[in-house]
Amino acid sequence: MLSRKSRKLELSRNSKTELENSFSSVKIIRRKNDNFDLALRKRLFCDAKPTLLPCKTAAFGM
Repeated sequence: MLSRKSRKLELSRNSKTELENSFSSVKIIRRKNDNFDLALRKRLFCDAKPTLLPCKTAAFGM
């Protein structure tokens, strides 16, 4: 059984990884009037059996 401290550390590691993964699909664009826009990058996901299930594009991964 994990101690409370090690569980908290594990949760913080997972949260950091999820946060990094979520920001990998977001691009910050600076505009001429010094405002910032967020643009979602489309990523290509291919399934393990491409003959049965074709590739799909998605803005968010799981």
